[in-house]
Amino acid sequence: MVLEFIYSTQRISRHPIIIFFEAIILSVLAVILAKLFFLPEHMSFGILIFITIGFIPIFAKLFSYNSYLFNYSSNFFKRHKTIMLQLLYAFLGVFVAFTFIFFVVNTETREEIFSTQLSEIEKIAHSRNTLTGQVSGTIIKKESNFSNAFNLIFSNNLGVVLRAGLLSLFYGAGAIYLITWNASILAIAIANDILVNLGGVIGVSGMLEGIGNALVTLIGYIPHGLPEVLAYILISLAGAIFARGLIKGLFFTEFRWVIIKDLILLVISAIALLLVGALIEASYFI
Repeated sequence: MVLEFIYSTQRISRHPIIIFFEAIILSVLAVILAKLFFLPEHMSFGILIFITIGFIPIFAKLFSYNSYLFNYSSNFFKRHKTIMLQLLYAFLGVFVAFTFIFFVVNTETREEIFSTQLSEIEKIAHSRNTLTGQVSGTIIKKESNFSNAFNLIFSNNLGVVLRAGLLSLFYGAGAIYLITWNASILAIAIANDILVNLGGVIGVSGMLEGIGNALVTLIGYIPHGLPEVLAYILISLAGAIFARGLIKGLFFTEFRWVIIKDLILLVISAIALLLVGALIEASYFI
């Protein structure tokens, strides 16, 4: 996108929030372009592709700017703080843009441009309803309820994280795609819940009740959703660092042990965050 020419890599690194606004602009442009060039049944996938393509040039420069060649002597957090913030702002920008777009377009357009996300959300809801039915329909200990829920949630999230790590090996493009995908899923899930809570409300009191229920739904995502999002970012960063290390031959330099230690720490941290998220979410089924 042209933003990397308007703002220097150094300036974006000093002010990572710039990525947040680029993500919003990219998301809106992606919807417009997908509407022009893709058939309705492929439109939602096209939006994700356009956002990913738009992000690749700037993140390629940012990964180079944060190379071990320049900051290998810094501590772990200082080395990766900026790029992690940039990935997080990219996630938040897509999330905000998709949530806004969901409410401003009409029902037909909404179903076209978010068809893939809505389908995925239905699958997730079906899986959780099945689990809830198993938990509530069987006389078993609360510990068993928790264990069943935890195993399902953790295994599903771990699968997503492993795919994120593998995709991010492709010079960071996979990392951007997974972050965009998960941001879109979370945005549409929350926006759809808000729409359901506000649908059919009567009068001011009904609207206030609907807004209250929507806010409760939104807050309910935060305790388990935040660790999961951070895990996706960390594992995506690990994959991108590994890919860049191979391409640049950094594993044959004096920096190789620094890179290896960082990769191990990123992977362990991501799995730990997934465990925390799964523990919190599984507690809802007790």
